[in-house]
Amino acid sequence: MGQVFTILQQVTTHRLSAGITDDSRPGSDPKVTVLFTTTEYTLAALETAAQLAKNLELQIRVLAVDIVPFPLPLDQPLVPGAVREQQLTELVARAGVCAGGVTLERCLGRDRRQCLRYMLSPSALIIIGGRTHWWSEEQKIRRCLCQWGHQVVLVRARREPLSEWVRNCFLW
Repeated sequence: MGQVFTILQQVTTHRLSAGITDDSRPGSDPKVTVLFTTTEYTLAALETAAQLAKNLELQIRVLAVDIVPFPLPLDQPLVPGAVREQQLTELVARAGVCAGGVTLERCLGRDRRQCLRYMLSPSALIIIGGRTHWWSEEQKIRRCLCQWGHQVVLVRARREPLSEWVRNCFLW
């Protein structure tokens, strides 16, 4: 029990400036959460979330979970907050989503699963952009979230990022 408490103490959340509400965990208002993975994959997930949000009148929440390695203090991540905020804001603009209906959130922590457990409400609707191979990191996250009782949609990007393509070519 003490270990879980320590991990939860090491989770820091940051709300980025666009469309922020007062609650850190979604409660009564219906939202669809897009997990940030890579630029291209998150763009595909945002486009899918935009269609879903428009048809079902949902708000969109973009959640970036940044893992801070142990040598660094928790409030000094590898990617500064301003850089992540600009990256997410540009993604929202590229996806053609109305910025007023989007909440951008960032969670800093030592463990990705603990951050997700802390930031997601029960039975959340989550969209993840990523590869659909069973061994991909996105599939592992999807399986974990489904075990926790969330509804998860895995969206494949129209084209894979060049780095993914090059890496897959050399993994015979």
